[in-house]
Amino acid sequence: MRTLRPVLAVVVLAVAVAFSLAGGAGRGSGATDCPPSTGRLFCTTTTVTPSPVSASVDGVTAYVKLDLVVANEGGSTLTNGVVTVDLDDNVDGALQGSSSADFVGASPSSCTDVGGPNQTVVCSLPNLAARKTTAVALVYRTSETPLVDATVANVTVAVKEKRNDGSQTDPNPDTHTFPETINYEPCQDCSYAWAPTDKSVILSTTPDGNTWGSFSLTNRGGGVLTTLDETSVASSADHCTTGKTCFGQLIHAQASTVTLGTGELFAWQTTWSFDVVAKGISDKNVVIVHTLDNGDVEVISKRCSAEPPTAADVAGAGCLVPSIGGTKKAKTLIVHWYATHNGFGRGG
Repeated sequence: MRTLRPVLAVVVLAVAVAFSLAGGAGRGSGATDCPPSTGRLFCTTTTVTPSPVSASVDGVTAYVKLDLVVANEGGSTLTNGVVTVDLDDNVDGALQGSSSADFVGASPSSCTDVGGPNQTVVCSLPNLAARKTTAVALVYRTSETPLVDATVANVTVAVKEKRNDGSQTDPNPDTHTFPETINYEPCQDCSYAWAPTDKSVILSTTPDGNTWGSFSLTNRGGGVLTTLDETSVASSADHCTTGKTCFGQLIHAQASTVTLGTGELFAWQTTWSFDVVAKGISDKNVVIVHTLDNGDVEVISKRCSAEPPTAADVAGAGCLVPSIGGTKKAKTLIVHWYATHNGFGRGG
């Protein structure tokens, strides 16, 4: 197994790629919710990683992690604790009453996938002593619903304290429900995901008149954040190398602390409109300029003998498979490229 640490990036003739840890907080992420003051004294802190995250549409396969920490703020043990999470997709500002997200896994293992239109998951909590906390982590493949804006996770935490519940006149509520919003990024030039263990992640940006593409990996280690961004560059010399003329947008892919299995690779597909391809560059001579973390520069020019490539293909800097796509009036230059090294990259 190889553990790759930030920064990871590759340069394709005018495209740069870099890998590092990144995250963000959407509405409610990291917020704490408590029942009314007349209820049991427990509170729940929820965090969405990452937020925003990409919906699994238009070639994307993305995941999101929902962390819940339940804290007993009272002076006696809480028993029979249960967390229930229901999902509801929001499309054009309207809740759909169901979700196309998919439950992947949880910690602890006491969580049960009930399923149904709201992808219900129920988790049993251990007895919680006074001033103690317990944590639940849920991982989902994000919604596949077209034009989805967000998925609302309706979280219900229920606890029972026998001493208080013995009286039928007990006014204290033991159940508290609150929403946590999983926002989906609306950015055409970016794609974000949590990368759970042993799940294939595909980040993809929207085709436009400049540069677009995808970044694929299967993480064999603990879950990490992964991102793909495309940004403008100041000049053709940015993230380039002597003797090369780079073109298109800067591609910045982040995969911090990703662990690849033996023989596994990072895979990119980058597409440029011929309107931005440097003069004289075609599928015959395009390369990827790859700047490693230590400042050394590799030029990925070797053509892969097959897809997926062989071990010999990717020995050293890596390999690529270029082609011409698009239409006669709107041609594109397409490069599939494969590597295992951290660094920055751009096409040239």
